[in-house]
Amino acid sequence: MKNTMIKCVLLGAFSALLLCVSSPAAQANEQAPQVSDIDKALQLYEVGKDALRAGDPKDALKQFKAALKLAEGDEGLTWQMLLAVAVGSRQADQSANAIEYFRRFLAQTESFKDSMTSKWTSRRERAAQDLRDLESAVEETHGAITVTSTPKGAAVFLGETRAGADGDVVTPFSFWLKPGTYELKLKLEGFKTESRTITVRPGGSYPFKFAMTSSAPA
Repeated sequence: MKNTMIKCVLLGAFSALLLCVSSPAAQANEQAPQVSDIDKALQLYEVGKDALRAGDPKDALKQFKAALKLAEGDEGLTWQMLLAVAVGSRQADQSANAIEYFRRFLAQTESFKDSMTSKWTSRRERAAQDLRDLESAVEETHGAITVTSTPKGAAVFLGETRAGADGDVVTPFSFWLKPGTYELKLKLEGFKTESRTITVRPGGSYPFKFAMTSSAPA
């Protein structure tokens, strides 16, 4: 009986030791500092700036867009990344996309403009001027498209490709297109797809209004 009790005590002590001692891999994971999404976004932002300095705006744009996704939830950092993507798009000769991002920045900061710091007020004024300059230049080579729908919220397509800088726009939406003939489509769940062939010319303005038809059985 005494030997049995000793074995039980030793076994219990050994089990407790196993529970207390984790594997080297587990210890490494516990000790590794956790990098937040905000920190990752700032790191990508710096990589993007380096790419711009090196004359690689396309890579910079890639980094800035990735940083923008990670910045979600941080208002100030989102402003910074929206501007970065706008500048990167302009440097990459993607004027229409740059216009879209400058508009997004101005729209997102609109309700804060009266309480901004002088630094952000200056940046906002500069962004507004850059937007005007871009639109003035691009209207000589592109057509201005405005799409609205009833109900709103329809996805906008050019052929089978979703419109917009990131392919995620919904009505109402305004954008610029290079001259050519396109199939403009609107898709909205619960409604029939609407389609129209459009021909775009430089300097033209093309407003389109769609009345979506329910796809539910009569």
